[in-house]
Amino acid sequence: MDLDEVPIEPKLLRSLQASKDVKLTHCVAVPGQEQVATATQDGSLLLWRLAAGRPRPIRLGGQQGPLTFVAASRSGELLASASTDATVAVWQNRLRSQQVPIVLKVHFSPVRACDISWNERLLLSASDDKSVKLSFISERRFAGSLLGHSNWVRSAAFSPSASQVVSGGDDKTVRLWDAEQRACLRTWHDCGASVTCTRFGSGEGAVVASTWDSCINLWDIRSHALRQHYSKAHGGCPITEVAFHPSKDLLLSCSTDRLLRIWDLRAGRLCRSLEGHERPVLSCCWDERGEQFASCDSQVVHFWSLPANSFARGPHTAEAQRHELQEARSVAAVVEDGQNELQLHAQAVSDSCPRCGQAHLPDANFCRSCGAKREGKAPTRFPEQQAVSEAAEAPPRPLAQDFVPPSCPQWSPAAAPPDPSSGLARLLEAAWAGDSEVAAATPTQAACLAGALPESLPEAAAKVLEQLVTQMDVLTRTLESLEARLERTEAATQEVAGLIRNQSQTRSGGLPQH
Repeated sequence: MDLDEVPIEPKLLRSLQASKDVKLTHCVAVPGQEQVATATQDGSLLLWRLAAGRPRPIRLGGQQGPLTFVAASRSGELLASASTDATVAVWQNRLRSQQVPIVLKVHFSPVRACDISWNERLLLSASDDKSVKLSFISERRFAGSLLGHSNWVRSAAFSPSASQVVSGGDDKTVRLWDAEQRACLRTWHDCGASVTCTRFGSGEGAVVASTWDSCINLWDIRSHALRQHYSKAHGGCPITEVAFHPSKDLLLSCSTDRLLRIWDLRAGRLCRSLEGHERPVLSCCWDERGEQFASCDSQVVHFWSLPANSFARGPHTAEAQRHELQEARSVAAVVEDGQNELQLHAQAVSDSCPRCGQAHLPDANFCRSCGAKREGKAPTRFPEQQAVSEAAEAPPRPLAQDFVPPSCPQWSPAAAPPDPSSGLARLLEAAWAGDSEVAAATPTQAACLAGALPESLPEAAAKVLEQLVTQMDVLTRTLESLEARLERTEAATQEVAGLIRNQSQTRSGGLPQH
């Protein structure tokens, strides 16, 4: 594949600048309205039109404390804002600043997140009072509570059908709820820090959560198993929000490291890292079609476009494509080495003494075992054989001097980095794969390889080690989940066995005695 034919990068369409005295906290793209709604610290909701020029936002005010979250209904007709004054306000999207919202106060502590069901009937809210609550919007009354968290609840969201709810908080757990029965269906303990955001996939088959320690976890709803785990997804910086793509297997994340990142969930790798913010990114979201997405920090809202052919040739960056090309070259080099070894072996077998069967030495005219004369001339040797022969015929060197094989030249700072198909790269790949070829390396060759490492190799080794640690972390969490399931199965089995014994005793005790 031509390295110049790389997918098109997402493009920054426009930036919406808030006034200096306004601090933004959250943003959401309003479906079907070409609008972006932002929450502010002064308790007002700003509604921006994505029109040409420099549009002024419409300010909606009605809450006393700073706003922490803003949500939009699927139709774009309703907007909801959560506040630290323990209220949630519901607005009609009528592009008018003079309107009175529906204000619901069902919590006793600051509300951190809210959501609107697809039919605009239910309002979901999560609060520092350790509860997640449901309210009827049109009736303006409380509907029910989802209780189970032992600390502040930072995030909560409806599933696309509003039949389930996912929530997470400072108790480091992610909980799956039945919205109708008000019951907890599953609790995941795979997070090592406070949960900052929880979301459903578009098909309701997966749940994602981001944490304060820069991890992203993805669970399968049917099997309740941890499907993917991204450790240090933003290099250790807290992840503030994540968002599923509406139709593709992509995930958008933002962090306090001022970066946006797009993840390919099918390949399990990072696709893009986008720069553009000068402050920590507080929020990110897709539009309803997945062709554009928005992000905001405390001062600016950026609106990006994702071209339709951005991932037409696969969701890989140019760097990832070059890495795959280098891997292909390395594999080709290993195959070529294997063919050379097979040819050498076949040549050695054919070039043996017909009397005793011992292989002839290179350039030898007599058999070393029986002394029989060699028929024909010595075979043509490869450069590796020539180097070994010359080294064997050379006089012994002093012990203080180390022998450097011709295939492993001494590294110098002015030398160019070794090609991925070189002997060094192949030896490192063999070591990583546990090949026995590494065991054949002499201490002198190992010392030579240690001195021949380029400056970029430690970084590559660190990345490989980080991937290994991530895979081991996922394996550990999976084993813990399996162990918990086994314990529950054993407990259920013992309970069933006890019931069977009790029934057997009851039946035997009830039989008439003759």
